Amino acid sequence: LGQRGRFRYRGPDGKAVADRVTLARIKSLVIPPAWTDVWIAPRPDDHLQATGRDTKGRKQYRYHPDFAGIRDAVIDPTEATPRMAKGFDAHFVPDPMKVYLTGWTALTVDDFLRWSDCITRFCLITPDSTRRIVTTRNPAWQTGLGHGEMVGDRLVRHVHDGNDHRFEALLMAIPPKGRTIILVTNQDCKRVYAMADAIDAILDGKPYVPLKDARE
Repeated sequence: LGQRGRFRYRGPDGKAVADRVTLARIKSLVIPPAWTDVWIAPRPDDHLQATGRDTKGRKQYRYHPDFAGIRDAVIDPTEATPRMAKGFDAHFVPDPMKVYLTGWTALTVDDFLRWSDCITRFCLITPDSTRRIVTTRNPAWQTGLGHGEMVGDRLVRHVHDGNDHRFEALLMAIPPKGRTIILVTNQDCKRVYAMADAIDAILDGKPYVPLKDARE
């Protein structure tokens, strides 16, 4: 509320916001003055800090910075990189760590989880953009964000896998269950999907397919 170039803010109780700390937080969000239907989180630790409509009527978002950071990524890792795992062939002989393309990135499991949370909470892109990218016609077709299923503006399933240097990783997020399964192996066992499905079934208290009978 307010005149052009000057804004006033009202809390959930309808009273004008006068607290300097809260006003400073609002200012730090750098909300474009052209936004309409602006909503601002009442608490400073909420992952979603503000929403509004831009000049084209599209809903836009402002997120808390603590929910959108990858903190331990290593670019072009080497065998001397701390916590860097080794890959093994079928005879358990370690592979040399050779990076064939600059920019190859190694992540910790914690960062992988943070990245998944950013996708499911729409910290990186809007729900509409997420739908356009991850809802491919075939689950085997993955984009840079993997594959997903959406119901309305909710991401109900997100899957992303990859392998390199005999490493294999799978992320399977099921937000309605509050569940994210991350599997990382350094032997390229090609059973990560079967493992994740078995873990999901066990957590649901349902029967699961033994790995020896599963097919990737």
